[in-house]
Amino acid sequence: MGAARDAGASARDESAVALEDEHVNTVYNAIAPHFSATRSAEYAIWPRVRAFIDSLAPGALVADVGCGNGKYFGVRPDIFVLGSDRSSGLASVASQRLRRSTAATQLADVAVADALALPLRPGSMDAALCIAVLHHMSSPARRRELLAALRGTLVPGGRALVTAWATSQPAGKLAKWRPLPGGEANDYLVPWHVPLHRVEAAQAAAAPSAEVDARKSTVKLERYYHLFEQRELEDLVASVPGATLLDSFFDKDNWCVVFS
Repeated sequence: MGAARDAGASARDESAVALEDEHVNTVYNAIAPHFSATRSAEYAIWPRVRAFIDSLAPGALVADVGCGNGKYFGVRPDIFVLGSDRSSGLASVASQRLRRSTAATQLADVAVADALALPLRPGSMDAALCIAVLHHMSSPARRRELLAALRGTLVPGGRALVTAWATSQPAGKLAKWRPLPGGEANDYLVPWHVPLHRVEAAQAAAAPSAEVDARKSTVKLERYYHLFEQRELEDLVASVPGATLLDSFFDKDNWCVVFS
């Protein structure tokens, strides 16, 4: 019986990894520059995220797991941010951001890394950020593993801030998203459109699940998201051995937690 359960868990994990490779990692690699270009002033740092960063002591060492284009680099010139992203495309954009930045904002570095296999010494980070990443993990076990990995990086008394898309979304949004065939409740494939005139369109079109939307003159790719119900994220923190929930709140259509 034990062997059968192990085999079943292994198969589910392989299926989850394959789904994330196709509908998260491959997609973000294909759209990285276009995605980053849309994350400008319209997507300024949320006040609650800034408040968390501002609450850190000078000299704090911060892990930004799933750092995307590096938007949290240089928010404060007196802390050091170690960014990582599974997408080599986004990590490259973040690296270019660092090379273009002034000396005052270069207290950061970035690496390509799986959030479930972070190249960080355990118990070495004063804080961790994981903004808009957890909802891309496609099984409850992998979501729990990510939270445990974040906690494992923290020094005693360190804190992690995690945000994830909520089921409560602006009217009409959910109607544009496709429920994941055979997925859990609240699993969706969310479209991303790359205009055909952009340089990235050719790479996007080469992705396995890409489609050309002739009506919009775009290449369409779909990203996997699991939307969180109220308290679902809190319950997930409670399932991580040793984790202590410090705060929970709803912000910008996301459920958010701070834990140690």
